[in-house]
Amino acid sequence: LWIGTESGVVRLLPKTEDVERFDEGRGLPDSRILDVAQQRGRVVVGTAHGLAAWNDSLGFRRLAPEFADAALSVLPMGDTTWVGTRLGLFVAVPWERDLLQPDALRESLTLQAAVLDLAWRGDTLVVLSDQRLLWRDPTTGRFTAGPLLGNALGRLHTIVNGARGMFIAGAQGIGFAQLNTPILRPVLVPGELPGQVMDIAVDEGHVWIATLRGLVRLRRELVGE
Repeated sequence: LWIGTESGVVRLLPKTEDVERFDEGRGLPDSRILDVAQQRGRVVVGTAHGLAAWNDSLGFRRLAPEFADAALSVLPMGDTTWVGTRLGLFVAVPWERDLLQPDALRESLTLQAAVLDLAWRGDTLVVLSDQRLLWRDPTTGRFTAGPLLGNALGRLHTIVNGARGMFIAGAQGIGFAQLNTPILRPVLVPGELPGQVMDIAVDEGHVWIATLRGLVRLRRELVGE
């Protein structure tokens, strides 16, 4: 289990209960962790000043070492890593010292907004900006911008893939949206949720919502899916 904190990344091995912390002195460019993502054993960490990947034999090593801005969100894809930044979506590829931006992302100012979270929907990359969802056609590489999501959920920060669309979390609630629809059936603070929303997770039947005042579990259909 990899846990991101404000003072580094913690690795917990459940079988042995061993706990190990990695910080700026152990391979990370900054100890303030903004995102942790894992795919097929590959772990990538976004920090307040750059990003790093885990290697079983070498520990953490920086990716794109010339990039020293905040890596708001990270998502591995094979040897490459999608990176959300304040200036939009970029990619870190092996042997390149800085992040690269695909040509398809330079076509519109809509695609240059801060990228807060990333998720896979099948083989489609879904991007959460501060105003809308965007997604990448896996065949053409072109990006499409969805409708404005509005401000009902407060400051947006997390997306999780569901069966029919995406669960979206903001500071003031959660909701459900398909790629081309606005938020459906928001569940808000105060009222149905006890406190500011920090994170969400989804299983087969429920949405789990971490708030500053406890954990909430809701049936998925209650959120609109």
